[in-house]
Amino acid sequence: MTTSSRTAQAKRRRRTPDGRFADELNSFGFPDAATLSAYEQQTSQIPVLQRLQKHGKITPPPITLPDGWTEAGTKHDGNADGYGSYHEDTRRFTGPDNSTLTVTHSSGFEKDFGLYDYQTVEYQSGNVTIKRIIPPTSNPDINELEETGQRLERQRAELNAHASGRWSAPITRLTASTSETGYTFILPEYGEPPKKPVLPWNRAAWDKARKQEKENRKSGVAEIPPR
Repeated sequence: MTTSSRTAQAKRRRRTPDGRFADELNSFGFPDAATLSAYEQQTSQIPVLQRLQKHGKITPPPITLPDGWTEAGTKHDGNADGYGSYHEDTRRFTGPDNSTLTVTHSSGFEKDFGLYDYQTVEYQSGNVTIKRIIPPTSNPDINELEETGQRLERQRAELNAHASGRWSAPITRLTASTSETGYTFILPEYGEPPKKPVLPWNRAAWDKARKQEKENRKSGVAEIPPR
């Protein structure tokens, strides 16, 4: 493994489910790298090390599938060298409405950050995506993910129905990401905006709408709506 790939592997432990570095998220409340490091040190490392030494990998827990859900495939990946070792199991599932669930269990050891053992979950249905980092022994609740996805879709429709002005672009997708420290933010994807107007005072309003959408892509649009 090259030095650059080792660095990328190490930095992966400082990212959210969307791949953003923690230091880039401080402006809207995400913990910084020092906070995440302290959080990771609280995890129980000895049992993880014992299982890695004994088995070479950690077997992820089984996932309970509701009626209509099927497993679509499994992928295994891993590596070990002087820098550390890692193992990943990726499982994909498909729901009756063509929704998908991808669960990746990652475990290993890195010289810079020590032992790690966690799961990432990505659920997609229609115009919504849910991403989470969860403990390695947790079993994703598909029924809860479906319900949260429905609430997000209602929120997307509500945001489009009450757009800030005639020059707003429609929200085509909402992505709700939750970090391993429990912080959730909702990021929008926008469709094609209205054609830029000719009149200068309308152009100013059009530019303002684009500026707001750019900010929303960075900081999010809303909290997850109540049930």
